[in-house]
Amino acid sequence: MNRLHLMLRDFPKDLALVIFITLFCMLSVHIPTEQNANKKNGYDVMKNFFVPEVVRTMMLKDRFGRTIELSPECWTHILETHPEIRGRIDVMNETLKSPDIVKRSVYTSNVLLFYKYYDYIYNGKYICIVIKILDEGCFVSTAYITDKIKRGEMVWKKS
Repeated sequence: MNRLHLMLRDFPKDLALVIFITLFCMLSVHIPTEQNANKKNGYDVMKNFFVPEVVRTMMLKDRFGRTIELSPECWTHILETHPEIRGRIDVMNETLKSPDIVKRSVYTSNVLLFYKYYDYIYNGKYICIVIKILDEGCFVSTAYITDKIKRGEMVWKKS
């Protein structure tokens, strides 16, 4: 008998079943791709398997020279609610530095939405980075991919 067979012979049957089910679930998890990222199907299972790319607070710069803070907690929130953003920190940074459009939120005057169009993201979509401006500084609230620019006061537009 091989070693694995000998180990499993004395292994409690209930624990073996739990391990088998766990491994089966992990291997059969829906993995988002460029083709199916707009589908919500499977993201609730998948969100626990995302490893945050931001392990410390990152400081980004926006088009107006402000320092924008991206915390690990915010990045985790973004990955859980918008997993299609995973691996796109460089695109987020570029969107803040050279947006196509910056709008003020219609709901909160201290919130700005930075939009930049990328033709290679899902055959042409905008990345939207939402920042909150407070007395203590500026912070990323969320980021997502969209095909529509929200209404709101135009703060800046690329000419």
